[in-house]
Amino acid sequence: MDHAARLLRTEDTNIEKVASICGFENTSYFYRLFARQFGATAKRYRSTHKRDPFAAMD
Repeated sequence: MDHAARLLRTEDTNIEKVASICGFENTSYFYRLFARQFGATAKRYRSTHKRDPFAAMD
């Protein structure tokens, strides 16, 4: 799940592909586990934690 969260923050890969990359064949199951662990849907998590790749790095 941590790898999925990292991908959602840093990549534009669609959520179904993220689930597949993380080894989930059942997307519904991925959505349920993700929401349980992070307290938000994968879509909402992405929208609130998305990193700007062009932001200055200090």
